[in-house]
Amino acid sequence: MQLTGINVTNLNPDSSKQYGSLVSKLSATFGSVKRAFALTA
Repeated sequence: MQLTGINVTNLNPDSSKQYGSLVSKLSATFGSVKRAFALTA
């Protein structure tokens, strides 16, 4: 993932920002899902 981020940054800084925000959104969603599952488990 980090390598991809570096490659994207070298190619196009704008797309790198979009990629970064997408990753943070996904990780945040995954974190909340994991928390909900831990509560119900």
